Amino acid sequence: MPFIHVRAMEGAWSVKQRRELVRRITEAVVDIQGEGLRPSTLVLWDDIKSGQYAIGGVERTTALVRKAARNGRASK
Repeated sequence: MPFIHVRAMEGAWSVKQRRELVRRITEAVVDIQGEGLRPSTLVLWDDIKSGQYAIGGVERTTALVRKAARNGRASK
């Protein structure tokens, strides 16, 4: 049973975006391993509160993640 654990910044993904990512992750598993794994492919989504982690010593917030998504890259 494939178990994919997604951790993402709380509020950075819309419900529609989350559903699409879960669908695509599942499709990737099926494309590689076969249709038989679709029913047992588990995708767990955890939201991380804004400001609860840092990259390169810079605290990451929902606002920064959204800005990076709009700009098409990670930013400080």
